[in-house]
Amino acid sequence: MYYSASLFQEIGFNQPTAVGLIISGTNFLFTLFALKYIDVVGRRRIMVFSAPGMVIGLTLASIAFHYMTIHTSGNLVTGVHYPQGWASIVLLSMIIFVASYATGLGNVPWQQGELFSLDVRGIGTSLSTATNWAANFLIGSTYLSLMSAITPSGAFGFYAGLCLLGWLFCVFCFPDVSGLSLEEVQRVFKAGYGIRESERLRRVKREILKKEKPKPNG
Repeated sequence: MYYSASLFQEIGFNQPTAVGLIISGTNFLFTLFALKYIDVVGRRRIMVFSAPGMVIGLTLASIAFHYMTIHTSGNLVTGVHYPQGWASIVLLSMIIFVASYATGLGNVPWQQGELFSLDVRGIGTSLSTATNWAANFLIGSTYLSLMSAITPSGAFGFYAGLCLLGWLFCVFCFPDVSGLSLEEVQRVFKAGYGIRESERLRRVKREILKKEKPKPNG
């Protein structure tokens, strides 16, 4: 997203800043959507269902860049006229990626204080935030170098592979502890990564709340 305007200018869009605003607007709208529904849907479910969208978007971009730059040895060359069809697919792929990112990965990692018990919550949250910003800095600072070293198609394919690994981590290692008490969260992690235990506890809690909900007078 940092280099979207420059990227769209290189692939032939006449108003790259305006096109970049489409990406920013998508990020903004889907961030609002995620903030509204994250507690309703659940953090794990949002991550598991949004990450494949990131993989699809980046893979589509990799394919589009491959065929777009097939006559320039896989590299983007300033001043070359690229097919608008492939350029439009790059834009579409970026919209898919950013929408999926804003829904899941752009939101959930910032709301994981509940994973930590009170005695380590401060340091745990600090380390999580530092890790998020370090990863952000690493991607942002190496993006242009990676594009130059392994071509745009290779760079976006590499990012798609990273997102696929992240999705697998969410599927097998990321429990949803939203709505659980501190004692229940500690019980979750006594059973490995606690995915099944967290689902069981949340299901039991929903059933209890449903039974306690007052029935309307007939």
